Amino acid sequence: PLSEVLSAWDKAVPVLWAAERSDASSIPDVLGQKLPTAAALAVLIGPEGGFDAQEQAALAAFAPVHPISLGPLILRAETAAIAALALVQSAWRSR
Repeated sequence: PLSEVLSAWDKAVPVLWAAERSDASSIPDVLGQKLPTAAALAVLIGPEGGFDAQEQAALAAFAPVHPISLGPLILRAETAAIAALALVQSAWRSR
């Protein structure tokens, strides 16, 4: 469960959460403005149908989590992971 993952998470490692249906920042903005010196990070993609309201609240309250946008479309989970990693790699190289 997500709660177990969060409770065991190393808070020194930032998490980019693909928050669908939100006005979250873009990956380049987050990496450039909020995490300019991050040496490592994780990308969190939700399940098909997205996280439920309780999970979203837990993610929003968890300090190492930074919501990101993958654009206006809702992607399948496996496609979202590939898209997010491509965007992270592109933004990471241009820092």
